[in-house]
Amino acid sequence: MNEDTQLLYKNTKGSTSCVTCIDDEYIVTGSDQSTIDLWSLKKKKPIYRVHNAQIDTEITKSSWVTCVQAIRNTDLLVSGGINSKINLYKLDKNEHNLQLVK
Repeated sequence: MNEDTQLLYKNTKGSTSCVTCIDDEYIVTGSDQSTIDLWSLKKKKPIYRVHNAQIDTEITKSSWVTCVQAIRNTDLLVSGGINSKINLYKLDKNEHNLQLVK
């Protein structure tokens, strides 16, 4: 008889609203707290967090991240929020972080 197992990933703040796979090792989630979390499938907690990922500069208020999408097997990630802004991020696999592309 086969037994299935599962690994639960714990987000420390807010609700996770979206998720995408970058490759076979990394996933990214977006939350209602305007954060984007980078996860390694080998860890139960995020390895990097982008705070204020969808900030509305006109009113200096953080917005809900409603979508994240990666171009599979590349280092590019796009996020969008309820503020109608789209951001492009680059994954640095050596440093395990995401950097905003301007």
